[in-house]
Amino acid sequence: MSRRERGAATTELALLMIVLVPVFLYTLFLHDLLRHQLMGQAAVVSTPWDWHALNYERFNRNANVDTVRFDKARVNALQSQAVGGRTGNAPAVYARLMWCDHTAAYNSYDPNYDCNDSTHHRAVSAHACWDTQLAQEIGCGMDADTGAGYTDPFGMIGSFRDEVHRGGEVYCSARVGVLNYFLPQKLFSSFSNVDTTRAKQLSGDVHGHRGESAANTYPLVMERFSVLHDPWAQTTVANVNPPGTGVLQRRVNSIYWTPMGMAAYGAAMLYVGMGVRDQLISPLALLPVDTPFSDNLMSANVSYQTAPGGRIDNAFYPSPWLDWEQNPVQATHRARGRFYMGMTAEPR
Repeated sequence: MSRRERGAATTELALLMIVLVPVFLYTLFLHDLLRHQLMGQAAVVSTPWDWHALNYERFNRNANVDTVRFDKARVNALQSQAVGGRTGNAPAVYARLMWCDHTAAYNSYDPNYDCNDSTHHRAVSAHACWDTQLAQEIGCGMDADTGAGYTDPFGMIGSFRDEVHRGGEVYCSARVGVLNYFLPQKLFSSFSNVDTTRAKQLSGDVHGHRGESAANTYPLVMERFSVLHDPWAQTTVANVNPPGTGVLQRRVNSIYWTPMGMAAYGAAMLYVGMGVRDQLISPLALLPVDTPFSDNLMSANVSYQTAPGGRIDNAFYPSPWLDWEQNPVQATHRARGRFYMGMTAEPR
């Protein structure tokens, strides 16, 4: 190869590097951006489901939700907002502790190590941060009116709803800000003055860049997700043999011991009276032996009753379709065992 040919090849390689080097660098950087975006999605999509495991009979919407100041309208508008801290027993608090190091693959259960130690926060070319401008750590709120915000002009269900409804739509959002730790802002400055990236290349402790401006970071798309939790079902297994006490009794009374409940009972008695008048029903049906005043209404829920000296199996939710001597639901429960996947003994 002649000297002229070698010079031409060198020139071609130098010109090609202007394209190849940025492509190579941007490939690594975009890989980290994609990973951080998926991390943000995982954090937001998984967190609302954490409310599913709560005991809603003891749930306090004001205490167990991240913050009442977390505005649903701003979540729907994809706007960042301040969230609560990392102390308390709200699921969003635990979510922030889990994801403060931007991964759920490992948790030391030491907030100081997971959240404040910066050695494991860096990626190959970019660092994800919850605390830059326009970014937002995981925050959640609850809209109690979703699915239950109907009007009740006749007072037929309102008292019962007030007694049992502690859930609602749990909505969460988060937004990741990405810091450039890899791409030089100018490349081959002898050939071009065009910036290769709008965000300058940072260095040093990643936590030293908390509050970094949006102009100098890459705020990713705001992630949002919601799950409707409608926990009106009772979780307490109650013995309701007369006179009956506890959660189920309060729920029954919240329906029948209301003006509308009494009115419904009066209308039913009027209908029975019409049947007696027309000789379709025995006059014995008018005897006040089963009324809201003469009997405990809970005794009608026979599936929860026990024989004298019997007991309620607290590990089993009784079926309302109790088949007395042959109860397949309860028999299946007792046959399959109390442990994981139906094991009859505790796994070692």
